[in-house]
Amino acid sequence: MDSKDNKGNLEPHEADKRMENMAKLAKEAEHGIEIERLRAENKKEIQKNENDRNKSKLHHSMGERARLHQQSVQEVDQIYDEKNQKVTQKTFIFAKGIYKEHGDSASKNFSNSKLRGLLKHDFKEEKETTTKQNKELSDKFNKNKDVDMDK
Repeated sequence: MDSKDNKGNLEPHEADKRMENMAKLAKEAEHGIEIERLRAENKKEIQKNENDRNKSKLHHSMGERARLHQQSVQEVDQIYDEKNQKVTQKTFIFAKGIYKEHGDSASKNFSNSKLRGLLKHDFKEEKETTTKQNKELSDKFNKNKDVDMDK
């Protein structure tokens, strides 16, 4: 999903991963610790919401057995999904504010680092281009494998 289409609505696991990377890339330890604290609070709130969701599903099934008129399970799930989204978005915006407020920027500080791109929305891995050396090594390995198989 492109960040243009998403407009900042991250799934909880995506926001968690991005906050983890922000904490790792923070210039000063106190900023990283603050982001980690926000991340832990977010996880706790999401877990609480998931427990509430499970309880509501249990109560829903008990109500169905008693033949009570209720909302559909999908509507209840949607309510909890929206609740999780709001909590995640609020926490992520606050963490991002801390990260940017103090001049932390992965693009400036880590442009040549292996960690570059970790704050991007899509976590696509770059495809490794085969070089001439890699191809030669591959050919040598295959020749040796053929020789060993002939023995």
